[in-house]
Amino acid sequence: MKYSPGINRYLKLALSEMQLSKYVIATILGFTLCSPLIARSQVMTPAPMVMQVVAHEDDDILFMNPDLSASVSAGTGVVTVYVTAGESNGSLTGDPRTLYAAQREEGARAAYAAMLKQSNTSLTWIRSLLTLPNGIVAEKNTLRSNPSVVLIFLNLPDGGDPDAAYALYHLYEGVAPSSYATIVPTGTDGIGLKSSTYGSKSDLVNALVFLMNQYKPTVIRTLDPRPYSCPACTGIDYVNFDNTDHTYVGRFVDVALNQYLAASTSVPRVSLRNYLGYSIGQYQGNLGASEYTVKRSVFDAYKYWDHNLLSQENNYLGYFGTSYPKYSGGTAWLTQTQSGNLAAFSVQNGKLAVWSRPNANQQWTGPVLQTSSDPLMPGVAVAKRPVPDNRMQVFALSIPLAQNTDGAPESLKIVTSIENTAGGLNFTKWLSLGIPTMNCDPNASCLASLGSPIVATSQNGLFHVFIRNDRQGISAIHQRTGDTWSSWSDIGGADLFGDPTVVVSKNGLIHVFGTSRNGQISHWIETANNAETFNIDSHFPTTSAASTTNASIDSDGKIALFYRQPGTANVVFIKESVSDSLWSATVTNISNDGGFGPVVPLLNPTTKKLSLVTTNSLAGLSSSTQSSPASSVYSGWSKLNGLYVGYPSAVADNGGNTVIGAIGQNGRLYINGVAVGN
Repeated sequence: MKYSPGINRYLKLALSEMQLSKYVIATILGFTLCSPLIARSQVMTPAPMVMQVVAHEDDDILFMNPDLSASVSAGTGVVTVYVTAGESNGSLTGDPRTLYAAQREEGARAAYAAMLKQSNTSLTWIRSLLTLPNGIVAEKNTLRSNPSVVLIFLNLPDGGDPDAAYALYHLYEGVAPSSYATIVPTGTDGIGLKSSTYGSKSDLVNALVFLMNQYKPTVIRTLDPRPYSCPACTGIDYVNFDNTDHTYVGRFVDVALNQYLAASTSVPRVSLRNYLGYSIGQYQGNLGASEYTVKRSVFDAYKYWDHNLLSQENNYLGYFGTSYPKYSGGTAWLTQTQSGNLAAFSVQNGKLAVWSRPNANQQWTGPVLQTSSDPLMPGVAVAKRPVPDNRMQVFALSIPLAQNTDGAPESLKIVTSIENTAGGLNFTKWLSLGIPTMNCDPNASCLASLGSPIVATSQNGLFHVFIRNDRQGISAIHQRTGDTWSSWSDIGGADLFGDPTVVVSKNGLIHVFGTSRNGQISHWIETANNAETFNIDSHFPTTSAASTTNASIDSDGKIALFYRQPGTANVVFIKESVSDSLWSATVTNISNDGGFGPVVPLLNPTTKKLSLVTTNSLAGLSSSTQSSPASSVYSGWSKLNGLYVGYPSAVADNGGNTVIGAIGQNGRLYINGVAVGN
């Protein structure tokens, strides 16, 4: 990563020592995790393998931590591919390009050794050559004490190298010059590394496909292939800018992953996770003190080898307390069907993955990967169609790879699919709902920042779909009788991140919440039942959030809104004082158990208590429950450990049991900490 023009607005705190059990079955806060309703799967769990594909030698530790540290510390197989040598025009202290490239590689080795609490010496790593398709040669570093940790340096020219400026852009777009020789870092002659030539886009795509085939990742982490850019913006308002190398690495991964999956049906299921880059320094700090400490310590191990960073360290302060995914994946993907059965929905291999539990006495089955013409992004919204239809309907964001360029309105679309038959959980016919193009800023990367859809059901049983639009506000589209749809309309808002939150009040009114990058929560309320129009709540309390929000109706009928505080990552909530009218300004602090990201509330229909589920500092989950119905007092946090992708979901089954779901880094569905299905 090179110098960011971003201004550090927040001094952020955040990863205590990570340790992980395979899973814990315990009783958490009044509900039993090892319920007889939850059957243990007999299917052997595949070993998780996480692949990071990044542009520069510090991108993974800056943008993918603390997720990366959690995987490494847990003993998960990890392979990181550095696409460029990061040599720029040499260091600011006068080191030539090949020496600066070698220094940054050593920094990467030092960072991974630090994550494993090992010293970094010449004996720590086994350095060797790796031959890729078309005779291209890369450097492979294998951790001697743990061969499942591998670093691969492709050594393509950095975008800031004046002798090969923006090489990745030229290769991807086929713009001359479109042939580039790799950099040979100083000292690599000892292992016989020589320069290779990437002569086309396909050379790099084939190299990545080769590596995916070799390591069979179950999770791929990479950077944002579609950052929202605003050339007319400057300084602090230039929010979602990113480095060109970051963007094109993300795009190369999209193409390579599509080819890898298309060539074989026997590879492990893959979850794709994109991370925001430079812009995270201009968002609220969403990591707590422990996460900050470990992320900073890993970075400190790297920085002593990067002379540019040492001279500009103050420009990096905003990155240590933050980590934001491009797509959160949502928290409402575990649901009860109209028949009372349970179903879970995720995106794997770019397709809708569906698990099901037919009844309380049967095991979970799945996932079944559903047919779709174009890849889906993480984040699926699920809704029940009204009686007598009884079918489920899903909504997702689809991005055709063939049109994966900024500024093409047809390149993104919101799609929906209705279950073929009630209870079958098969979704084969997809309808495009289009996109809210009326907002597209001609000075921005059109539609690049569309979020994932969120759905609410109005009092008349019709659906309303909400998304973060290209102007970082919220747009909506409304279902009409006969499965026709309105045109897209604006709800309002600006500068929002993540996905909106929706909840239907006890009186049937839809409430919508959005969080801006400066932490302000905005609230809109439906003007009347089934109205399709919304007013901004100008009296909503001023509060600051470092996560998207989640809402639930408490047992007293009032809406409670949960989120995390900036800097501390503490879980807090505010609550209505008068339904559909007034909110209390009191912010109640429930503390935290580490971790970051959204908080999932669920009202148990039997106990009438709200339970909260969120991530913890062990990269697992923690839960807390109200001491009594409608109380503002919550119990201490109890852990349900694991190693997961994205965020959890929770639902009550028809027996009144609270069921917590999470997607493991091995691709399996975990229910209350136990792997189920396949």
